[in-house]
Amino acid sequence: MIRSNRNFYWKDIIRDTKGNIFTICIFLFIVAVIGLLMQNQIARRLNLDAPQYNGKVVDKWRSVNETYEGSLIKGVILVEDNTGTRHQIQVSENVYSKTKIGDPISNSSGMVKFASE
Repeated sequence: MIRSNRNFYWKDIIRDTKGNIFTICIFLFIVAVIGLLMQNQIARRLNLDAPQYNGKVVDKWRSVNETYEGSLIKGVILVEDNTGTRHQIQVSENVYSKTKIGDPISNSSGMVKFASE
């Protein structure tokens, strides 16, 4: 009888160990998915996945966002690349002031470059 109780004890330990391994695998899967989502958000914020283009400025404008703390003015340029695709790009005040409609412009690695530079 004592021996049969030991057998049940080892079976319980093995069954619990399999359950623990399964739980740990599920936890690691969830952590991996959250990590991938966070990496995707960071890449978007750093503009690492910015479209690559080489074209000319078609239009430019400023837009204003009003909040309770104040207003935010952003410069936006519209670039048409060689394939005819248009890209709307938010740019700094320095880039906006340098840009003229019809200027050739390119973007590589998130950096806007004028053809004259």
